[in-house]
Amino acid sequence: MPLIARNIRTKERVNVFRFKDPKQELKKEDLECPFCHQPFFIRGGVGTSVRAHFAHYTDCSSD
Repeated sequence: MPLIARNIRTKERVNVFRFKDPKQELKKEDLECPFCHQPFFIRGGVGTSVRAHFAHYTDCSSD
């Protein structure tokens, strides 16, 4: 369950815990895995029983 992503445009690290509602505050097209650089999306969060985190669309090649 990744909690850190990388912003594709700014190259900055993005911590999911710094946002009250990450799905609303972040654009999924700006997020990537800091290891394999594959796209990320946000899973869980407000209104669910699962804490917000980043997830790969496909398997991470860095595992």
